[in-house]
Amino acid sequence: MGSWKCDVEIQEGSESHTTHACGEDSMQALQLALRSIETSLKPYEDEGTLTWLGASKTGFPASNV
Repeated sequence: MGSWKCDVEIQEGSESHTTHACGEDSMQALQLALRSIETSLKPYEDEGTLTWLGASKTGFPASNV
């Protein structure tokens, strides 16, 4: 497990799902957390039940670095 941890919380209605991503540095932990969010949201995006500002794409992944 890396030295840095980035918490992730996704709220769906009244339910909240939490997890975290660990990395060797803060940037890696953040990038892994963003990938975790992408993985969690993809099924809803594919079903069309999740939109962001009226668009069908949420913007994840935020970066392909």
